Amino acid sequence: TTEIYTLSLHDALPISPWMKESYEKDETKKLDFLKHYVANELFYEKGVKLGYNKDPEVREKTANMEKNMVIQKVLDSEVYSKIKNDEDDLKNYYEANKDKYTEKPAVKFRYILTASEDEAKNLVKQIEDGADFGDLARKHSIDEATKKDGGSVSGWVREDGYIPGAGKDKEMVKQLFKLSPDKKPHIIKSGKGFYTAEVTDKKGKRVRPFDEAKREVEASYKQDKSQKALMKFMNDILAVKDVEIYSEKFTPLEKSHPGRNKSKPGKKREKKGL
Repeated sequence: TTEIYTLSLHDALPISPWMKESYEKDETKKLDFLKHYVANELFYEKGVKLGYNKDPEVREKTANMEKNMVIQKVLDSEVYSKIKNDEDDLKNYYEANKDKYTEKPAVKFRYILTASEDEAKNLVKQIEDGADFGDLARKHSIDEATKKDGGSVSGWVREDGYIPGAGKDKEMVKQLFKLSPDKKPHIIKSGKGFYTAEVTDKKGKRVRPFDEAKREVEASYKQDKSQKALMKFMNDILAVKDVEIYSEKFTPLEKSHPGRNKSKPGKKREKKGL
């Protein structure tokens, strides 16, 4: 008989705090999790009795998993734990990489796509006479992506020409950026047809302040520092352990003559006292 204690079950719950809290408060979820937990314990017990834990494939995967966990422990201890996000360093990183935290110019607009210029001109006249733009878009637009929403494009559109739901149309977007957000209809010719478009909002280039972008700055700074620290740690340990890399062994010769070149691509000569 195997006894499972509350502490064991608690430790096995999802690691995310909000998920763990959700399971602990919901008795139905907790019971369901307990059933799965006990079933897995029984599956494992049965597998051991059948000798699957001694299966070469299982042992190899277990060894690889252990190896990777040990490597991660070494890197956490020797590299990542030593990286600190100093406020001054973060600000210097922000100043050196302001492009990453700069919002590009963008517009919001809505449009009615038609096949001919005459149709577009007729729509402009109706809008100027007081017709509802959205109703006209739903009735006349041949653009299936936006007509159901009255021609409105979701979100901001930037200068790269990508229009959410409609794909890329650089010429269309280029013309839009020349317009003012006056909500007046304009006809724009494109390879897809004729757009009757209204710019509803527009914003220019904006550099996000440090305090606003700080979370992203911290993440990017830590990632950059981690990569550099990892490379240094790797090169240092290769040098200390006197590892030699025979780059000439990695040649197309191995592909053109399979099995011909059996030499090992590198070897490690450990120095005494290390």
